[in-house]
Amino acid sequence: MAEEKQLPISGKSITVILICISGLLAFVLLALLPLQRSLDRMDREIAAKTAELKERKELFPVYQELIGRLRQKEEHGLPFPEPAALALEDLDGFLKNLRETMRGQGMEPLSMTPDFKSMPRDAKLLRVTALLRGGFPALRKILIELGREPALRHLEEIRINSAPGFKEFRLKFWLALQAR
Repeated sequence: MAEEKQLPISGKSITVILICISGLLAFVLLALLPLQRSLDRMDREIAAKTAELKERKELFPVYQELIGRLRQKEEHGLPFPEPAALALEDLDGFLKNLRETMRGQGMEPLSMTPDFKSMPRDAKLLRVTALLRGGFPALRKILIELGREPALRHLEEIRINSAPGFKEFRLKFWLALQAR
């Protein structure tokens, strides 16, 4: 038989090789496997974020349309003008314009009386009592129009009297006046 050639590996060399292989195996198990798991987790997060971003891109036009509708509704909302005082000289013109507005909204103004008797000399507010005839839809429009007036401070009273065929409304509201 042929003689087999043996490699001259000593026991010490085998021990060193086994220690190196163990070190490499420990490095793989302790460093590379957790790193791989971390990379897999990050890949899943990236995929989820990519799907979320795609969904947002698809829904963005719908969002813009809804925001546009909301802004349009806000334009039709109740008015909130900056408060301003009315000059006493302009009161007659203001009440005349208010009567015309009421007629335009379908209300019949029966009377509109400023209450000068209850107003002290240096008062900055004037109470006005208006007697109107019409329906509830017209009253709503009148109240919105009153809300557009910068001189209006507050609405004190709305009294409703029902009569056959119509309703009568008594409004008491306060107007701000400029100091004399």
